[in-house]
Amino acid sequence: MIDLVLENAVMPFAAAGDAVAVDRGRIVALGRGSDVVKEYAPRRRLDLGGQTLLPGFNDAHVHVWKVGHLLTSLVDLRGAASLAEVREKLVAGAAEVDGWIVARGVNELRLVEGRLPTRADLDAWLPGRPVWITRVCNHVGVASTAALRLAGIYRTTPAPSGGEILHDAAGELTGLFTETAMGLVTSHLPPPTDEELRAMIAAGNRRLASLGVTAMTDPGVDDRVLGVYRAMDEAGELLGRFNVMRLAPEGEAAAQMLGWSPPTLTDHLRIDTAKFFLDGGLSGATAALSAPYRHAATHGVLRYEAEAYAAAVRLADQAGYRTATHVIGDRAIATALDAYETMPAVARRARFEHFGLPSTADIARAARLKIGVATQAIFLTELGENFFEYLPEDFPITPYPIRSMLDAGLVMALSTDAPVVRDERPLAGVAAAARRLTSEGRPIGPHEAIGVREALQAATSAGAALSGDADRFGATEPGRLADFVVLERSPFETPFEEVADLGVSMTLVGGDVVYEK
Repeated sequence: MIDLVLENAVMPFAAAGDAVAVDRGRIVALGRGSDVVKEYAPRRRLDLGGQTLLPGFNDAHVHVWKVGHLLTSLVDLRGAASLAEVREKLVAGAAEVDGWIVARGVNELRLVEGRLPTRADLDAWLPGRPVWITRVCNHVGVASTAALRLAGIYRTTPAPSGGEILHDAAGELTGLFTETAMGLVTSHLPPPTDEELRAMIAAGNRRLASLGVTAMTDPGVDDRVLGVYRAMDEAGELLGRFNVMRLAPEGEAAAQMLGWSPPTLTDHLRIDTAKFFLDGGLSGATAALSAPYRHAATHGVLRYEAEAYAAAVRLADQAGYRTATHVIGDRAIATALDAYETMPAVARRARFEHFGLPSTADIARAARLKIGVATQAIFLTELGENFFEYLPEDFPITPYPIRSMLDAGLVMALSTDAPVVRDERPLAGVAAAARRLTSEGRPIGPHEAIGVREALQAATSAGAALSGDADRFGATEPGRLADFVVLERSPFETPFEEVADLGVSMTLVGGDVVYEK
């Protein structure tokens, strides 16, 4: 007798049959429903009524606790279409809290005014209140005057390496900060309590489970958030398989990695990767490019040179950790690859996050070095208009060239980077990979489109391969963990334009239903 049989399912990624036998959290057999039921005598049977059963979605790059922060206490600006709407949301949020007002998600190209709020705007809207808002990419922030005073920042304050403090023509602070300079303000924000962090992670986890996500990588958390993840794992509170990356300290603090605790792996929590940042965001014009942006005389921000980056990566490797690096601009990608060329053994344990503007030569280099990639087709939909606005008109690289990545043999996993994007549905990313249209319907590199089957594999099995879990989950095969998503209809029989809206009926982790519509 076994625990469960899922029957009457359409299983496009299974070898055969319409039923799956599950025992003690793992798949034990596939076959015809009546045969499987007869042979294994399950304690429970679930008739899926001809719905589609896939391996659970794997979001290979999603900030789970930050998704939860927006669902709990952070002001969400991602839907704002004007500065008036930004003001309305901030004022409403301010009424709920004393002290700091913190918000995330503003995108100037979605605002009718076409610009970010400034310090002057925040001061006019919320006089005397400390306000800190971050752009949708989380690589640019804006502070009010009260926030600057609390942080001890003045017009003469120097920007740290790898960041910018922006001034107007008169030399006054605009309130805008980029990259590492944001830390001058964020270090003064009141930190959430452990219980608040726990609630954020749980809220984000529930939201993702409702979308069919059974495995997720939270890419770069500090030690405090890491401790909350450990506590939740020990208490059995995590729904799914979490790959939580540890944020690598920069500069002289990098040596602290040698004192890190050894990597760990439990049924629900993997901690074995150090997360680095080499540049910023493409839509916010801080990704490091080889040419200046169209709208400003900047090449973006490069946070390491190759030698310094290689030295930091070696420290992580010595500590027993794999490495993951945020690289978007072509200059950042080339810099990272130059470093890994000097340490090919370390490169085989490395992955790149985003990989937004790789040249053809650098795609080939990454493939040769066996560096995997977690990328975001959904950016094409949500941020593609920004790409058209900011990239040089004659820039030779197509953003997010996922067809070329696959053709070169890269392990390429799809992800959302939520809450950078508003739509964290894995199927929206699948549709974006196949359609490659901006929010305004403009094609963006249609020759780099991939098929729905390839996109679904990139949203399931590729993520497992990237995190080192290919032998644990990501496929409908005997021996794998019984983590599934049930879709109302087959994505292969659905028009491209409807794939994103396919309903998730059920999500199972280890054979247990963690979400049901």
